[in-house]
Amino acid sequence: MRSDVDSIALTYSLLDRVKDINTLEEATKESNARFSPINLDRYQHEQRLDVRSQGMLTYCKRASACGGILGCTKNYYQEIQCAHRKRVVMSAIALWLQASRLPSQTYIFFPLLLGQAAAYAYSGVFSWRLFAVVQLFGLFIQLYIVYANDYADRDADALNTTYNTFSGGSRVLVTEGGLSASQMVQAIRLMVVLNAAIGVYLTVYHDRPWSLALVVLSLGLLWAYSYPPIKLSYRGGGELLQMVGVAGVLPLFGYYVQAGSLQAFPWALLLLLFPTHLACAISTSLPDYPADKASGKKTSAVRFSPKTARRWVMGLQLLSIVFLHVTAVVSFPWNWLVSIVPLMSLFMMARLGATAEAGSTSLFYFVAFAILGVLAFVVGLAVYLAL
Repeated sequence: MRSDVDSIALTYSLLDRVKDINTLEEATKESNARFSPINLDRYQHEQRLDVRSQGMLTYCKRASACGGILGCTKNYYQEIQCAHRKRVVMSAIALWLQASRLPSQTYIFFPLLLGQAAAYAYSGVFSWRLFAVVQLFGLFIQLYIVYANDYADRDADALNTTYNTFSGGSRVLVTEGGLSASQMVQAIRLMVVLNAAIGVYLTVYHDRPWSLALVVLSLGLLWAYSYPPIKLSYRGGGELLQMVGVAGVLPLFGYYVQAGSLQAFPWALLLLLFPTHLACAISTSLPDYPADKASGKKTSAVRFSPKTARRWVMGLQLLSIVFLHVTAVVSFPWNWLVSIVPLMSLFMMARLGATAEAGSTSLFYFVAFAILGVLAFVVGLAVYLAL
């Protein structure tokens, strides 16, 4: 009996140290040779084995069907390997979802939607197929933006201890067990190719020759924002590039793809969009102020102080609301309906502004209301134009 007990103990101990199947086969030969039939049920009862050992004994009971103790041990190990592979796959999926920051897709989706709604309102044309292509471009350009920003700002992100949901990057490159820099570079290259493919497709199959130019411009704005030789986010003016891209290029792209030209584009619409999107760009950089200052990133908060930047956010939001009422883009009473949520957001930001310092709950809600204000503004304009 003692030799049988030793055999099982030896076999079980192999599971803790075996590295691959070949090693397992070699290591268990001795145990397989010494293993002799015993009353496993009686042994389990007498020895009062723990749950883990009982699992091994369950496999031993199937010895006749799987080739003795060696086969049982191999099966047990293979199941462990399979479970490990599943965990690795699920972990990789979770990391890429984290890196993709899909909630930020709202910053891209709605300006593209607004441009297409304007095309319908001013040109009377709309295609669901082109709508799908435009929004697919929105997905690809958003992934390119977050991946490329994460890679460019990885050193600054490593210093950041005041990040929140709206800022600080995805952090997959600066946390243990995250993605590697080479993996992120491959993802960036893939997004560049997919964005270019959208431009080529629209040019060749839908006679939209300026589509590719707008795609290249979108890619170039991010490159100018984060990468040498321009690297404008570190020189001052990065928020202006964000404003041009989100409030300018995206609505123009959506409009052009649907209408086929920019001849009837309502240029006054950009006057409404630029201030509120600049406010949004400034607000989302506020939580990163300490890390941006330490890494030399010249955001508005770093250049002029967080308090001044918060005032600018509120002033720019108000400016867009004023433009909404003094231009002829939106008629009464829709101009007031579109203003309701942005005005409420502005009121809440004014209440939170005095205590909204980096790392505080007040700043989290300040940024949240700034984002809510701009999204509600864009969605309201899109609904008005689509009706």
